[in-house]
Amino acid sequence: MHNGLLPGGAKYTSGRRPVTLIARSEKLAKSMALRLEYRIKKLPSGKKERFLIACRDGIPALPQDT
Repeated sequence: MHNGLLPGGAKYTSGRRPVTLIARSEKLAKSMALRLEYRIKKLPSGKKERFLIACRDGIPALPQDT
């Protein structure tokens, strides 16, 4: 959908293709996933990048708020 294979994708990603999925979790409840997303979005870009690399490597550990 986000890479234009299916109709109805987000307008934000239409000009930013290809979109790559970096991390996902099937174990989180929706409320926990939304909290995690909020915390990730608040991180400075350097910490956010390190977190996403750790997720890719199978070691997800969200940095503590400073």
